Amino acid sequence: MQTIIPLHETDAEHLSSVTLEMLDAGSPTLRAVWVDAYNAWVLCEGTHRAAAAVSLGLPIVIDAVGYDDTITDDDGCTVAVAEYVDSAWRRGELMIKGEVR
Repeated sequence: MQTIIPLHETDAEHLSSVTLEMLDAGSPTLRAVWVDAYNAWVLCEGTHRAAAAVSLGLPIVIDAVGYDDTITDDDGCTVAVAEYVDSAWRRGELMIKGEVR
């Protein structure tokens, strides 16, 4: 099991919907960056998919990105991965443990 820091808290209704979808979809592939200082993966997307995978006992497939990379988020905006990492300490209480591949 590895530690995963999500982007935000989960919404119970949305989590329920995503969990049902993942029964068919299987393991999610999520972009994340490994941070040695946290000994954790910091997600760049997929808070609800990660939580659903953990609850279903599915592994989370990590598409590793680097701290200096930029990505296009779900809204089509270009975001520096560093922004996710630099704010991760605020979300420490939201950490989850899951199987990562």
